[in-house]
This record gives sequence, structure tokens and C-alpha cells, in this order.
Amino acid sequence: MKRGKAGALFGDRYAILTPRKLFLLRGKVSVFPSNAISLEEVSPRFDDSKGTIHLDVCGKEYVLQGTDKEVSQEWFVEIARAATSRVHTLMWDDSTAEKMKQEAE
Repeated sequence: MKRGKAGALFGDRYAILTPRKLFLLRGKVSVFPSNAISLEEVSPRFDDSKGTIHLDVCGKEYVLQGTDKEVSQEWFVEIARAATSRVHTLMWDDSTAEKMKQEAE
């Protein structure tokens, strides 16, 4: 489970990544997720300038951010790997692509 920033309006949120779903939780001790995102239906992209992950799911956009840019990149890489059915539509910048290449070696 990782902590992310949801902004001043929502406070910190947490996420659990499984092979096919990303579960979003309202707090560290939440028993049930507030949302579950199917990674088979997601089109993830990474905004390098803001260090944010954008997930487009059925016309709704989720914006996720880790505790820092490096954590966000690590999460993006793992989400991209889990989104196996949509790999061909992924978009990322050169630094994220390089990180994925290094991890594959």
C-alpha cells in the first residue's frame, strides 16, 4: 500500500495495486476501497512536468501522485505493466521509457 496526495480538498489517499485492479482507499486504515479501477480498461499516461499519473477510464480521469516524482514514476511503470490489454495505447515521456528499459534489463 502506498500513500499519495489528493490535494487539500481530499487529503491523503492510499492505493493497492493488484495484477488487474487498482484499489483506492480514503485512509490508511480503510477496510473497504472507495473505488476500484480495472486496469484492463485504463489508458495510463505520465506527466513528467507535474510527476502525476493520469488514468483515463470510460470517460473519467483519475489523477494520482506519489509522495515524490520518483515514487510516481515507479507506480506508473507498475500500472503500465498491469494494464496488459492496453499496452499499445500507453503514453510516456523519454525519461519514463528509459526507466522501464533499465528495469527490463
